[in-house]
Amino acid sequence: MFSAAALAKDDAAELRCIVVPPSYGSQQYWEERYSRDTADSEDDPAPFHSWYFSYEEMRPLLLPLILGTEEADALLLESSDPDKSGNTFTTQEQQGEAKPTTLLNEQRENKTYSETEVNDEEEGKTLTSSVSEDIKEEGVEDEEIQSDDEGVQQDDDEESETYSEEEDEFEEASSEEEDGTDDEVEVTRAPLSNDPISILEVGCGDVPMGAGLVTDLPSERFARVVCIDYSASVIQKMEEKYTKDLEPETKKIKTTDNVHEPSKKETTPLEFKKVDARNTPFSDESFHLVLEKGTLDAMLSDREAGSANCQKIIRESARVLKTGGIIVLVSHLNAFDTSGIDWMEDVVFGGLRSFETSSWAIEVHGNDGGDAQPGPAVYVIHKKPKDAKSSKIPVQFFSY
Repeated sequence: MFSAAALAKDDAAELRCIVVPPSYGSQQYWEERYSRDTADSEDDPAPFHSWYFSYEEMRPLLLPLILGTEEADALLLESSDPDKSGNTFTTQEQQGEAKPTTLLNEQRENKTYSETEVNDEEEGKTLTSSVSEDIKEEGVEDEEIQSDDEGVQQDDDEESETYSEEEDEFEEASSEEEDGTDDEVEVTRAPLSNDPISILEVGCGDVPMGAGLVTDLPSERFARVVCIDYSASVIQKMEEKYTKDLEPETKKIKTTDNVHEPSKKETTPLEFKKVDARNTPFSDESFHLVLEKGTLDAMLSDREAGSANCQKIIRESARVLKTGGIIVLVSHLNAFDTSGIDWMEDVVFGGLRSFETSSWAIEVHGNDGGDAQPGPAVYVIHKKPKDAKSSKIPVQFFSY
């Protein structure tokens, strides 16, 4: 027979073997994942999650937003030519011109636009595109998007959507179908700023887009590029990977020492900080651009607090964004699909709704998918001065 003491000891040993893993997407989950150091290794599963999108994948979309279309196109074309650049981005030949191949742009064969200007403060043009058949079947009709700068006017040839904050639902506006043309019209963007810009990357993880930006473009383009994550493990690793040769005082050389000529690396604008994106220490309107890829998707895995946490991140991103600035979100919740529409209404509009002193305009770039899954979407959110005449948030769909 076994003694009571022996049985108790065995029970205690069994209990010690029962380890409850952290819930998926929680802070503890990410701490443990990043501590395993599997990124870019054979053990890394590298799933097609939106947070795995690298700067190279996002480059054709980000550069026009930052530099404007003209300069970005020249840089993209140069980097796609191995004879002119040491850039290793893969390329493909399309209509005799070399263009970068990425997960985001390899399906851009059928996009159609009805205006050619966006993000142009002087012209104030409006950009619209076709809405997928799936959206129409769900009762969301083609609607007109009108620039805040030009007031409200109807154009039968344009299609898009508007959102009413007071009624908390999509509103329909009368419009007619476009003529179905497949002619591709290039979109022209103005530079985000003529001055060095400040960028905040939310939930940078171990694939920070900010690091790619400061490597790709001259440091003079940036006032600062701050990559934040609430995982201490990943922040430490990213600091070691990208800024390990920098001493703290060398980051101040460019403003405190007029004699020493620091190298480009010494004056890097790149910073990594352990910060919770739901409550950041940054001042209002301190960044021209806020980047987020997959952080909201990960947060939504918390069934109880996921939606509320995502709204907090949207609110913080909107708060620290300068008027005239842009928020870029990458999510597998694609608004070309019903679930993505619900997510955008609940999370994105829910977060922006609290800012009564600003107006907002949203572009949804994605693939309608047809019978297949639509894949990830990129949401480009513009912060504008308050329009006292309208409380609607225009939503523009661009189908790849």
